[in-house]
Amino acid sequence: MNIEVMGPSGHLISPYHSEHFPSLEDLFYAHSSQVRFNGHGFLDAVDYSVLHHVVSVAICMYLETRSVEGFLRGLTHEYDELWLGDIPGPTKAVLRLRDPMFFADLQFAVETISSQEIFERFPWIDRKLWDQRRKEVKPFDQAVQSAEFPTQFFVHDESDPGRLPRAQKVRANRLPFPECFRLDQTERITDVVETVLSYGPSPLVLSDVRALLRKLDALETSPQDIIQGFIDRILGN
Repeated sequence: MNIEVMGPSGHLISPYHSEHFPSLEDLFYAHSSQVRFNGHGFLDAVDYSVLHHVVSVAICMYLETRSVEGFLRGLTHEYDELWLGDIPGPTKAVLRLRDPMFFADLQFAVETISSQEIFERFPWIDRKLWDQRRKEVKPFDQAVQSAEFPTQFFVHDESDPGRLPRAQKVRANRLPFPECFRLDQTERITDVVETVLSYGPSPLVLSDVRALLRKLDALETSPQDIIQGFIDRILGN
């Protein structure tokens, strides 16, 4: 089985073959064009892309870990969405049940080849830390998602099994944050998400991410200084 799409560079890209694997430039271009949650709005956002999301996750991970590997993990954690798009969670859960091997194979291929590509492009990456930070992405991803959701959401009332589930609107400040985060951390994550949202539209964020990649390639100063400069620009520090 293979999946090939035409990338913005004009070449076919595939998650299963290293010679056709997309560059980071292809990845972030695609993310900039993908609307978060398949267009289901939140935070009153008209233009909130997957690129906004991964930048938020990357910044939050770096602020907590001060790790270059953590930042790059956050920035690239949605690689599979280059082919899938940002499928809303309930839909993705059903698809996983119907064909669990497809998602498992895709994620394994993407993780394996993307890591190889990043090691080749950035040989100064600490591979041990790279593997360690992979386990830390999910809580930050969930925390950013908690900050992204609107203050109103729906749950289903299943108290009467004889009727179809009935949607009830529930008011809450936000979806619950993962329990591993302290209150001061959740407040900081929320501030980051709202600042990234207000920073500007996807093309502006993409331009800054491309500039970041060029600086990491040239490495005229330390990766930590380059990433901190990027974060300061986005957050307005």
